[in-house]
Amino acid sequence: MLEKILAGIAVFIFIAISVVCMFPLAFVDGGGLREIISDSLNTPLRLFLVYHPFVTMLGGIVLTVLALILPKPAKAVFLILYLGFIVYMTLLFRNSEDSHGIFEFFWSYKQAIHSSYYRQEILQNMWLFVPLGAVLYSMTKRRWPIMIPIIISAVIELLQYILGLGLAEVDDIISNTFGAVIGFSIAILLQSHKKKTE
Repeated sequence: MLEKILAGIAVFIFIAISVVCMFPLAFVDGGGLREIISDSLNTPLRLFLVYHPFVTMLGGIVLTVLALILPKPAKAVFLILYLGFIVYMTLLFRNSEDSHGIFEFFWSYKQAIHSSYYRQEILQNMWLFVPLGAVLYSMTKRRWPIMIPIIISAVIELLQYILGLGLAEVDDIISNTFGAVIGFSIAILLQSHKKKTE
């Protein structure tokens, strides 16, 4: 009973945070929506997460645990909200620029050897997809849904390239996929542990 109450509170908090995240730091003028911050990271949540990577990791852990303990109907709601969060973090409220991308495999990983910025970016890309992998496996108990995060990540990078929203990178797909695999692995390990204890 206590577990369901805590899960309900956590879902409510997640929904509230998700709703608040949808509003960029902007104002409306005669020409429509004009962004205050010209950077592509122009929402309070996105800025906060970029400059506080520990919060990204802690949030990923909390959301992964939440994805695993929720009852099945609540997992479907969590999945929909979390997909919206991924779209928010990767596509929404970004300034449109010329299309550009880096299609060299492991380019950012090579940069990460000497740059904390790239290490942080790689880890954030991984953590973004850990809860997605966990919830997909815990909902289906099958391994084929691992293809869903790969497809989502590829579509996001393609849209970023076509629409000129940020930098499209093959390495982002690799990092996102690795994060989803981590989430799947955590869910599989917990399920096998649960079966052993029953």
